[in-house]
Amino acid sequence: MRGVRLIAVREMTERLRDRGFILLTVFTLLLALGGGVLGALAGGVGPQEYEVAVVGEETGPLAALVEEQAPAFDAEVSFEPLSDAAAAERAVEGGEVDAAVVDGERILVDGLVEGNLEALLQSSAQDLAAAETLQEAGVPPGEVEASLEPDPLAVEDVGAPEASEPGASLVALGGLVLLFLTIYLYGYWIANGVVEEKSSRVVEIVLSTVRPWQLLAGKIIGIGLLGLGQLVLLGSLGLAAALVAGFELPPATFGAAGAILLWFILGFAFYSCLFAVAGSLVSKQEDVQYTQIPLMVLIFGGYGVSFSQLGDLGSVTAQALSFVPPFTPMLMLLRMGFGEAAAWEVALATLLMILATAGLVLLAARIYAGSVLRFGSRVSLGEVWRSLRQDRAKEAERREE
Repeated sequence: MRGVRLIAVREMTERLRDRGFILLTVFTLLLALGGGVLGALAGGVGPQEYEVAVVGEETGPLAALVEEQAPAFDAEVSFEPLSDAAAAERAVEGGEVDAAVVDGERILVDGLVEGNLEALLQSSAQDLAAAETLQEAGVPPGEVEASLEPDPLAVEDVGAPEASEPGASLVALGGLVLLFLTIYLYGYWIANGVVEEKSSRVVEIVLSTVRPWQLLAGKIIGIGLLGLGQLVLLGSLGLAAALVAGFELPPATFGAAGAILLWFILGFAFYSCLFAVAGSLVSKQEDVQYTQIPLMVLIFGGYGVSFSQLGDLGSVTAQALSFVPPFTPMLMLLRMGFGEAAAWEVALATLLMILATAGLVLLAARIYAGSVLRFGSRVSLGEVWRSLRQDRAKEAERREE
């Protein structure tokens, strides 16, 4: 394991020194932070402020009730006393105030009032009128408030329970896009890194101290840890920006974020082996795009299939495909976010994904070992496989001798 650790540290160090990696990280972090700042500047934080003109002593009790009920309407109201209705009308027409209340009987506005101000004024006036009526009918003052705020009716849900919280499904949708982009991006880094080592012949020096499978595993672990750290940092800053912007995160948000991390780790481990093999089959940077075409089809296929099943994630098709490793990370993430995956399904899918990745690591290590030191033109998988079989046959003959 020492060789794997050395390669992993080497990969992380090289990437952290790479200007492209640093710029990409800074750009994505600024993008996440900028969304929260823009949301705050757009007025998403705090209650909406209004200024209301009041005329007449009769308006005093109404103003007090409006101020008391304003938080329930996400509003903050300040009052400006004026001498008469004419002054109030001029103030409204001139835009000095948002509305005016005259003698507790009329509300003056100029066109449509933004937000909840009119509803707040009307609700407060109705409550005040009802309270005055109850008092005139002889209801004791202590019982007036209780009469205006009766206990709500008990609500009993007789239907099926909600499959998921809306917040979890939204996070899952965003996580699907993020998962797709990160798996492809970090997988490309692995393929590109393999080609760079082959074209510069650095791989010959490296393989003089470590075995091919150790080089493969070290690359996957090193770049995977960087990708995971970048994903956690981006997600954390995104959640913080959402809080700064005044969005109330649902309780299921953090559970959905945990699911994203789980399927990133499993999905990256699965696909990164394929990307490493794709990079080992060529010796030039311009050729790597051709060997990645099947992987792009597979990743885009998983992404497209996941979105195609959004209408019915509980269907037999969605259930079956969520256990097929190439589709599992993205499709199971959606099913978990939308509450369509039972605990045993998640456990089984995770186990199958681990077993499939373990088998793929062994297979990819053999192909990688047979192709990473073959330079020149592109190497086909068939040629690599025949070469491996010949090497095993020669090794068996040597043992017999």
